[in-house]
Amino acid sequence: MLRSLASAFVLTLALTAAAAPALAREPAYVVGKADVSEVADRLAITEVINAYGMFYDTKQWEKFGQLFTKDATFNMAPDLKLIKLPLEGRAEVQKLMEGARAANDPANEFPHHVATNVVFRHLSKDKAGTSSFVSVTFNKKDAASAEVRYVGFYVDEFRKEEGVWRISSRYLYLGLEMPPPHE
Repeated sequence: MLRSLASAFVLTLALTAAAAPALAREPAYVVGKADVSEVADRLAITEVINAYGMFYDTKQWEKFGQLFTKDATFNMAPDLKLIKLPLEGRAEVQKLMEGARAANDPANEFPHHVATNVVFRHLSKDKAGTSSFVSVTFNKKDAASAEVRYVGFYVDEFRKEEGVWRISSRYLYLGLEMPPPHE
């Protein structure tokens, strides 16, 4: 028994040593080596994408507005006629999105915006672009179930201002509307 354990251990070491060069190579899906600052930028931008839904759904309007650059734009297709589109500037985005939330806010429902599958189209030290999926569910306050009302894509542009990543452009494609091909 001891002899077969020792043999298995030696075999494992030999296989590990033989596989080490292959393990040291980058996987084929890695586009390039990311340094620590790039990883930090990717995390910060992904957090902005996530914060958009959280702040909108929980009506944290001051924080919501701070997610955008002063000259940000917001648009969507198809136009649901909920607000005047396109929106231009941080103040208009915050004000009209707050108004849209208030106008479409049944007392017994709570929205949940969920953004997933964030893909970076480009990233530099001060600009970035992403595409991601979004789904919006509505939970009834008296039930444990949720209803999916909207699905779509966010196509976002970001700019770093004073060390903070902010949305400079958001285009929401709902339903069967498709964003332009991935760059």
